[in-house]
Amino acid sequence: MIAAKNAPGKHNMFPVCSTSEAFDNQLQRHRLNGVNPDAIDEIRGLKPYHQATDFDESTLWVLDDLCNINKHRRVLLTNLCCGPSDLELKRVNGELFGRVTKIRKNEKIGPFPMIDGPRGRGVKIDVDPKVAAYIACDEGAAQDIEVSLLMAEVLNYVRFTVLPKFERFFA
Repeated sequence: MIAAKNAPGKHNMFPVCSTSEAFDNQLQRHRLNGVNPDAIDEIRGLKPYHQATDFDESTLWVLDDLCNINKHRRVLLTNLCCGPSDLELKRVNGELFGRVTKIRKNEKIGPFPMIDGPRGRGVKIDVDPKVAAYIACDEGAAQDIEVSLLMAEVLNYVRFTVLPKFERFFA
């Protein structure tokens, strides 16, 4: 809008749609009035419906859902998750590095038998120590996605996919 020397109004928005018909409906509702027609084509090209039935897994769809949850209801909720995981261990220059390759969700960890130790009660854990703990979104399209991976994906999507498409409109 501003790049085209037009003032945005309350009706303007960046519509995120699951179908081309829904996007066309937003155009009829003047959601992109004043936007350069070439920019509208670029916006259309980013729409999640191009991923067919997986539209709700697109980064733009997830970002829009997170914005709507935060904007219309409350602060985004997260959850501490953990689960047994597959862990690759590798020694590089004498240092041990680990990488979680798969987290098996909804598996029970524990119970852990309690024992008396030399310093009082303690916990004896006799399990495979390959457990991953992470903070994940607790609702919406991003539910169960680890937060730092989600934010890295959103940042990369905006930086390398979205912004390059619109740079020419801000020159």
